[in-house]
Amino acid sequence: MGGSVVPMRILPLSARETAFFDERGFTTSGMAVALLLSLSLVFTASQVYQVNAVSARVQDVADSAALAAQGQVAEYVLAARVCDAVLFSLSVGGLACAGAGVACLCVPGGAAIGDPLIGASKSLFESRARFCRSAKEGLESYQKALPFLAALRATAVASSNNREGRHRYLAIAVLVPFSGEPIECDDDIGSSELSEDIDRDSDELEQAATRADEEARKVNDAKERGFAADCGSEGSSSMFERASALAGLNGRENPRYSSIDAWNFGVGLSRARAYYRQRLASERPLGSSDEERMKSYLRSCFYRYAIRELASAFVRDAEDGFEASLPHFPRNTAEMRATSLYTDELFCEGTSPEGRRVVFAYPEAAAGSPTVPISLQRMEAEGIPSYPDGLFSASDMGRVAAASTSIDNGFEHYFREFVEAAEDYERARKQLAPLEKEVKQTADGLFSRIRSVLEEAVAARITPLPPGRNGAIAIVTDVEGASVSRLAPAPFVDSDAFLGNRTAVAGATLLEEASDEGSTALSSLLDGVAERFGSSLLSSEALACWSDILRGYARGKEGVVSAVKDLLDSLPLGSASGLGDWAADGLSSCIESVGLDPPKLAAVKPVLVNSGSVAASSDDPAAANYLSIKKAVVEHPLAGSRPFPSLISAIQGEMNDRLEGVPETIEVASIEVAGTDVPIEIPVPDSVRDSASEVFREALDRLRGLEPSEYGGGVWD
Repeated sequence: MGGSVVPMRILPLSARETAFFDERGFTTSGMAVALLLSLSLVFTASQVYQVNAVSARVQDVADSAALAAQGQVAEYVLAARVCDAVLFSLSVGGLACAGAGVACLCVPGGAAIGDPLIGASKSLFESRARFCRSAKEGLESYQKALPFLAALRATAVASSNNREGRHRYLAIAVLVPFSGEPIECDDDIGSSELSEDIDRDSDELEQAATRADEEARKVNDAKERGFAADCGSEGSSSMFERASALAGLNGRENPRYSSIDAWNFGVGLSRARAYYRQRLASERPLGSSDEERMKSYLRSCFYRYAIRELASAFVRDAEDGFEASLPHFPRNTAEMRATSLYTDELFCEGTSPEGRRVVFAYPEAAAGSPTVPISLQRMEAEGIPSYPDGLFSASDMGRVAAASTSIDNGFEHYFREFVEAAEDYERARKQLAPLEKEVKQTADGLFSRIRSVLEEAVAARITPLPPGRNGAIAIVTDVEGASVSRLAPAPFVDSDAFLGNRTAVAGATLLEEASDEGSTALSSLLDGVAERFGSSLLSSEALACWSDILRGYARGKEGVVSAVKDLLDSLPLGSASGLGDWAADGLSSCIESVGLDPPKLAAVKPVLVNSGSVAASSDDPAAANYLSIKKAVVEHPLAGSRPFPSLISAIQGEMNDRLEGVPETIEVASIEVAGTDVPIEIPVPDSVRDSASEVFREALDRLRGLEPSEYGGGVWD
């Protein structure tokens, strides 16, 4: 293809001079134009920034509206948890009073305290049943109004950001899911059957406990007498003191106990064995006369006899019973004749120097002459005289222990008191055992029923599953249109652009937050309860127990068990039988053995999350519509569709039956004990109730009527 060359003319420099520059550079006019353009660009950028900032405010308001809507759900959750705490505390309080009443019946005269406590337990059980029904009705009513209240709060927060001529926000909020689950709360946990069982068994329990206490007093008295005979008090005579003084026993063979709690009858038996062994080993005549030698031999016979008798003696002391076999040493001739001292061949028969048939008073008196054994019984039966003449008879053997038994300076005197106390102790223990068994079986049966009811109470807890438990979605539109020049005036810039409606969405959900808000709510509730219950039919012990359980609930199982123990510690459960203390320990163990879930009193706070995640957690019509709209707008941001009408219709369909009949107050529950009523209410301001329908319908209508061009594109959170 052919072509031609076009010659270029190079003009001289002077020919290129203009009004804006010359051979020296920019002219004054050129500099002015450059400055004007620069300033125009700067102020234009500033105006664009201000317009973007103004437009972006709708997202901040949407975030606040979503948090406000979810905050209403957080209040519901806290209210439900407080109701759960009250319900559970009434259950445990009733069971604690019932158990404490049973423990009081195990003490003689305890019915004066136990019967009112059992009556208080019935009152608390009735209050629990009424509160359960009240809380179920109130919380479900609250659930029904919750989507509306949450939306109202979102609208109020958005409206509070209005600025005359610059911003006018319309907001709607929808909870996800839109409906809550029914409150599962059983008002019958078996408490009425428990009360019937206690009423049926109370009289028999009280009577058996009274008889058991009488026998227990005999048991304690016998043991105290045995202890006094064996150990005595400091400086007084006793087996311990006599063994030390007469036999020189000390240390391990002759211990002294200062407390009866550490002592038992086996101690006295061991001491007696050691005492007679030592007396036999150290026995010597007090003189060289025939009489003194005879007395020494008779004492040795008695000591051997005592050692043999004590060797076969025994003491068995255990929780399930007491058994003892202890010898009674003879204290006169008649009693001696009933022992082996009379029938055993302890003496020698032989011939006296005069050739007579005699019984020698002691072995050495035979002087080596042939002898055969003989008993006192045969000696008396055959009328054989003693040698030396008239020195010895059966009465001499009977007198060996007579003096030391009859007067209080002999070991045998205190040993006899010890043996008699052991026998009385054994008889009383045998009488006490079946009575103790009857009381314990009856009380254990009632405690087992209390445990079963407590397990039912643990299972019958309030678990809130309200609307909005997954989150809330807020849609906010700033419907205040304005020209850019008026909204963001700037010198050197003149624009006819008009800033239209701006819309933003936001999502929020709940997050557990460690705080004392739940405990504070319980304390405030109890302050009102204490004022109203001051003169109620509840006993002071029952009211204190219930309030302590409610306060202690925040500390978990430890706080609940501590409150029950405080109630038991405040009662006079001491008795001779110890059954009151046993019952108190049994009730405490019963409460401790039941697994209690940690209390949920921590506040929940709303936090911002992706709105798509919130909507995806439910298949509600509004949530499903929102997801489809978001997907369409993200995929085709400039398609010119009208995304909101279908969503608004879904929301309005859910909300229509909630827009009317908002009550002045929402009564969540009511605590009624002994005729005293304390309601738990949430007031609804008149301004909210009066303007609710109008505000909602305006917001819904305006959002439905927005033109496609008013949506624009953007990133969806």
